[in-house]
Amino acid sequence: MHLNKHLGAEWNHSQSSPHERQGGITLWVTASQWYFERLVEQGMDFPDSFFFLSDQDSGWCTHPDSCAIPALSIAKDRPERVDLLFPFMVGSNHSLYNFPFQLKLPQAFFSGRPNWGASERVFEQPNGTATRLWSRKHLSQLSAQHGSRLVASLLTEDAASYPGCRVTDRELPIKEHARWRFLLALDGVTYSSRLGRVMHTDSVILREASPWAEYYYRALREGVHYLPVLKDGPDDVLDLVASWENRTRDLQELAWRSQSFALRYLCPRARMLYFRRLLSRYMGLFRQPDGSNAMTGFISEVLVPIIQARRRGDMETTYMGIRPYVAGRRSVLSGSKEQRVFLAREL
Repeated sequence: MHLNKHLGAEWNHSQSSPHERQGGITLWVTASQWYFERLVEQGMDFPDSFFFLSDQDSGWCTHPDSCAIPALSIAKDRPERVDLLFPFMVGSNHSLYNFPFQLKLPQAFFSGRPNWGASERVFEQPNGTATRLWSRKHLSQLSAQHGSRLVASLLTEDAASYPGCRVTDRELPIKEHARWRFLLALDGVTYSSRLGRVMHTDSVILREASPWAEYYYRALREGVHYLPVLKDGPDDVLDLVASWENRTRDLQELAWRSQSFALRYLCPRARMLYFRRLLSRYMGLFRQPDGSNAMTGFISEVLVPIIQARRRGDMETTYMGIRPYVAGRRSVLSGSKEQRVFLAREL
């Protein structure tokens, strides 16, 4: 991708057909581009840069030596990956959703599609056996047995495939979620961007203990912005709801801190300000000993001609096979492996 008064995605190797390009990473880029253009129109500057945007939910760069330059990813599953996390802009513009706390329903609530993919959980039992489960399916089954404390429904048109589960065929808007005192933020295929949405309510967030991380997760504090579930055991949500049900003042403070965080840091402008900061730090990796920046030359000499060829209808010239370089060097990236790891962990 090239960022220079325009944010453009050219071609993604894992989405090769027009139909596939309608969703997935193209949607992510379209949303980012829309907000980028609005802020540029308002006078905000972004550094000119070239970067790789990964569509891998778990991250792309498993080791500093595996990527010539760090990829930008929306999530990763372990901190040692050197991907740089960037804000997910799709559906990021939310109102605040409030409902009188004394009138909220007392259960923990969830409604959404069944999860699958890489989000399976494993809990070790005292006898040495392991319990494997999908959090959304498991809690919907638990809900069918403990409806006074938990209302978790799977949104599906195939209820027969989920015996013993609480199911629904109607999607519930986030503003309706605010009618419950506790809201569950559970993993999806990998992570789920639902967390940033439900934090806009004035309900208490119950966040699944999970290895997945978006860019802002490290700023969240357990017991300050959320309470953890599926941490001590697969059914711990029941004891948690019971232990907090009479702590109204504490719950209101938790909900206020969570919603205040969302209002300040998760609005589109704040996300794009973070994106700008990320690009500025990223560009520092290309600074050369003589004070020049190798990225600048790469953009003008290599990248711009490729983009111009594409705009002329030349579909043969592509990013595939193109590697950033400096004459006589393997890569334009001058930052050491240690610098790349530090930046990835910091951002």
